Amino acid sequence: MPISFSQIPTDIKIPLYYVEVDPSMAGLPVLGLPALIVGTMLGTAASVGITTATWAAGQATYTTAAPHGFAVGASVTVSGVSPAGFNGTFTTLTGTTASTLIVA
Repeated sequence: MPISFSQIPTDIKIPLYYVEVDPSMAGLPVLGLPALIVGTMLGTAASVGITTATWAAGQATYTTAAPHGFAVGASVTVSGVSPAGFNGTFTTLTGTTASTLIVA
C-alpha cells in the first residue's frame, strides 16, 4: 500500500528513509517548520554459526565460525545453542572481537 507525503517529493531517487510528521492531530500548536530526524535503520542481521559457548563470572563468551560484525554495545539474539541457558537477547560487552561475542 503506497503512502502519500505532502512535503516529500515523489521523484527523489536517493536511497534513504524519509519521514513526514503531521502534528495537527497531536493537540499541540502546528508550527509548520521542517525538522530533520536522524537515526540508524535497523535491518536484519545475517546468521553466523557459533562454534563454542562458555560461561564464566556471569558472562557468556561465544566464538563464531566467521566474523559477526557486531560492535561493543550491540544487541544480539542467540538461538539454537545447547544448553538452552546460552540462548536469548544480550548486549555485547568490552572484549568482543571480530569472531568472539562476550555478553551478559
